[in-house]
Amino acid sequence: MTNVQPFEPRRPVLDEAAAFQRRMRTYSTGALEMAEDAQKIFVQHGQFKEGLEAIDRVFQIAGAKLAPQGLLIQGSSGAGCTSIARVFAETLPSSGLFDRSTATVHIALAGYPSAGGLVESALTAINYPFPRVSNERVRAKLDILTDALVGRSTRVLFVDKAEYLVSQRRMSYGGGRWTPASVVLRHLTEEAHLSVVLLGGLSKEQLIRVDPELAGSFPGEALTLSSFANDAVWRAFLTAFAKSMPAIDMSVLCRANQAATAHRLTQGSPKLFKYLVTEAVMVAYDNGKSAIEVAHLDLAAQRLFRINDSGFRND
Repeated sequence: MTNVQPFEPRRPVLDEAAAFQRRMRTYSTGALEMAEDAQKIFVQHGQFKEGLEAIDRVFQIAGAKLAPQGLLIQGSSGAGCTSIARVFAETLPSSGLFDRSTATVHIALAGYPSAGGLVESALTAINYPFPRVSNERVRAKLDILTDALVGRSTRVLFVDKAEYLVSQRRMSYGGGRWTPASVVLRHLTEEAHLSVVLLGGLSKEQLIRVDPELAGSFPGEALTLSSFANDAVWRAFLTAFAKSMPAIDMSVLCRANQAATAHRLTQGSPKLFKYLVTEAVMVAYDNGKSAIEVAHLDLAAQRLFRINDSGFRND
């Protein structure tokens, strides 16, 4: 009899759009509501706390009208770069000094970013009614964006997928060449007096090559968000996560064998781990259970990663 080998991915693969569509077709309304609660869980582990503190420093510097400082937070997909920006914005305390709904703006770059594309993304993010930017209107729309950010007292611009700056479009104006996307960021730093936080797979060395002048406003080295190693820190993360949702018992995650299997499947990625647990929560709910069981984790992994054997086993 042939033994079925457990799933051993070199790199986890997840089609998020397909996963969402399948989730809508597969689970009950109650399960989907439980999934939303699970998705909202954030465990502020060591790297995450360090990142939040660094963001708060540049936030306070911009608010004090000092020379804005940029911040580079480097991490691979799923390491938490997008989440850290969202958590910071959502947990800003109420203050008479700023409006938490306008104090930060979050955009994401796409491949081969241009000045117009970046301005359009930012105008869309602040709900400007006419965000489209033609090549002829880049400068005019940039002025509108700058005035709007100043009027909103925006302190931090989060730029996700910053690694795309490496492939930004170069355009020629009057015989000179410049790099539009990064020049827009420089302009907003200087004229809107805000701090730019670059998130994603961009290193400090790459930023220097892309735009040395912009890199000059980013003191120090990049902060790094990395996936967990399969060690005590990983297990502490699982324990904290399991305690964060009283509506369902997730203590199975704290067992040594299940923790190791979860790590192997997700490669320690917080994002993939949350997808796995959220799927297991829905499976458990629709099976009438108030606790996640090993069988629920197994089925969740099979559905999520499209595998025949997840490796989850009863102790």
